[in-house]
Amino acid sequence: MYRTVSVGFLLSVSLLLFLPFLGSAAQDETRLDQNDSHRIRTIEGPINEIKFPLSSRPAIVQQGCPFQIKVDLSSLDEELLNAGCWNVTLSTAYDEYVESYILPVSSIEVKGGLFNLEAMVPKEGSIDLYNLTVAVTREGETIEDSQPRAVSVVSKIKDSFTFIQVTDPHCWDIRTMLVSPGKTFGEKWENFTKSEAYNETIREVNLIHPDFVLLTGDFIGGPFPINIPSLKSLEDQYKTAYDLLQRFDVPAYLIPGNHDGYFSLSADGLKLYEKYFGELFYSFDYNDAHFVMLNSYDWPYLRRSFINAGGKIGEDQLEWFEENLESAQKAGTVFVCLHHDSLEEGLHGFRGKDPFFDLIDRSNVTMVLAGHVHKDSERAINDTVFLTTTSCATTLSYDRHLRILGEVLNYLTLSFPREEPNPLKYDQYWGFRQVKVKDNGIESYAYGEGGRSIPTYRLSANYSEGREKALIKSELENPLEVKVELHTEDENYRIIGGEMLWEREVDGVKILTCRVEVPPNEQVEVEVVEVAPMPKPVPLTLYRVILLSSIAIVLLVYYLLKVRKRRMEGKKRES
Repeated sequence: MYRTVSVGFLLSVSLLLFLPFLGSAAQDETRLDQNDSHRIRTIEGPINEIKFPLSSRPAIVQQGCPFQIKVDLSSLDEELLNAGCWNVTLSTAYDEYVESYILPVSSIEVKGGLFNLEAMVPKEGSIDLYNLTVAVTREGETIEDSQPRAVSVVSKIKDSFTFIQVTDPHCWDIRTMLVSPGKTFGEKWENFTKSEAYNETIREVNLIHPDFVLLTGDFIGGPFPINIPSLKSLEDQYKTAYDLLQRFDVPAYLIPGNHDGYFSLSADGLKLYEKYFGELFYSFDYNDAHFVMLNSYDWPYLRRSFINAGGKIGEDQLEWFEENLESAQKAGTVFVCLHHDSLEEGLHGFRGKDPFFDLIDRSNVTMVLAGHVHKDSERAINDTVFLTTTSCATTLSYDRHLRILGEVLNYLTLSFPREEPNPLKYDQYWGFRQVKVKDNGIESYAYGEGGRSIPTYRLSANYSEGREKALIKSELENPLEVKVELHTEDENYRIIGGEMLWEREVDGVKILTCRVEVPPNEQVEVEVVEVAPMPKPVPLTLYRVILLSSIAIVLLVYYLLKVRKRRMEGKKRES
């Protein structure tokens, strides 16, 4: 968002009074086949029976450890289902070679109409991101639900870890289309629905492969006139945002932005957000770090329109926020994530600052991460670092150097022909922020001075056809660690150019995850090659046979020589 409102947006207010919203929500579909042995459940959205974990709020679980699953079956007899047979399955997400596990359920508890299951990840479970399926069967009746990318199995919850913040992709936003369509979205017009700049960000995040990613809002454009020229409904825009989320192959945690919460004549953006992504605010822990994910567009629905882009946290959420921070007093680091910049003033600013900042100050919050303003910024108040991160895909804020030219250049600067999709010659650029935490402290969060984020379109990986080789190219000024996945069917192999982190085998194919250190402005090739097998060691039992036989032969020879010597001595005495 910007500090000022475009003339086009102001003029469109009158149009909104006369033009109904074009496009309607998609009709519901049935989830289960219609037959006598299955209950028919109408799809309300991607989130159905499973309420946690979700693709937008996953569980990160260590091998051999339990995790909680929350299932909504409040419309059925709780006692009946509590005695039933539960089945929990994990299957690798988007892998060419799928691996599945059936998890034992150690306990079932009913709370507030939700079934709380505790399932156990096997110790031998492969390190990967998994789809979750939960089914319960009782007297021939089966209820089943799935959540993609909902469980991440890791070898260890680390003391030192890395996460990435991505914000403001603005899919189906007219301003996103203005940003050099041929290079931003690809050569085909239909690629507008799958923002190429956002896809590039996803590819690079997957390559760096942090422990998890934080997505801080504005996933869609919103209602008319922001959705010109597509005129896509809010429902269709959310479907696009949901589909793009599934392209991350690392755990992702989401919160809404103002564009996600706009209210139109036919739909409520925040209701659709809950339908596709779940709760509007929540918290989670990773080791000793505590993350609070807030909804900063907490306005009554009549105030939620594109003419009000400012931020606010309502009283109920603020009360929850205070209680949540009090419960996290022993956390080593505390991160607060929200869409709006809490230090921003003006039309796009944050209302109700005082109680928010009072809680931040009293609770020793380590860092506040935000988006919304489409630019990088870094400020410190007392012991708290306040950061905003640039947009990954739409128009940027050039206010500081192009203020005289006004709003027109803010929207159109990047529309002119360019030699590259994300030039660094301007004050701002597309990017994402990488934060490294080490021993309960912040090791790094900036690519350069001023709290800059990592620019996109400067990191790539190309694989050979059999995926036994990868070429990683970096045009960044800083060294970077990436992870690549190589395949081999060889029994004996070694990695050249990288370090193997873990291996799993499916259908005779070894899938090797390798860490690669990429120097600044260089390319690195990593490859898995076959090595000659070592000679097979002689079994220990054979060694024993040879040793004992040798000793026996030596003793026999010694005995025979001794006997011969005595005979010769006897013959000498006789003569």
